Amino acid sequence: MKSTKKIEEIISPIVVEEACELVDVDVVQQAGQKIVRVFIDKPTGVLMEDCVRVSRAIEHILEVEDPIEGRYNLEVSSPGLNRPLKTKEHFTQVVGKKIDVQTTEKINGRKCYGGILIAVEGNNLIIEIDNINFSVPLNKLAKAHLEYDFEKK
Repeated sequence: MKSTKKIEEIISPIVVEEACELVDVDVVQQAGQKIVRVFIDKPTGVLMEDCVRVSRAIEHILEVEDPIEGRYNLEVSSPGLNRPLKTKEHFTQVVGKKIDVQTTEKINGRKCYGGILIAVEGNNLIIEIDNINFSVPLNKLAKAHLEYDFEKK
């Protein structure tokens, strides 16, 4: 199976044409079936109609370009409340909010950072945890997502 990066490269322009943002692509094996999950978003929120429209728009190009080995099911959905954060732009959009970050290696003696994103400075995230600011390099992230705060809503 080719990387999700190749899938992202192929479908990203089409998702943008459909007035959405490509948040993430995930390829998983579940119950013996390969599933390609495409997560989209837009400022006003994603509706079912957006998912259907984007799914129809990308399914043909995926068949033509064939970046996925074998049979698969395509799922297009919103990223949900705890949306993944992958790009510098994703982090810039959520400054001031609670995030959860895991790094590929220990930084400052830890690999997990759950706190308020204070800033994005250069290629570093500044995350406040218990009134202490930690600098985490973007190139050391394994995964990250927004922590939706139900108490504030």
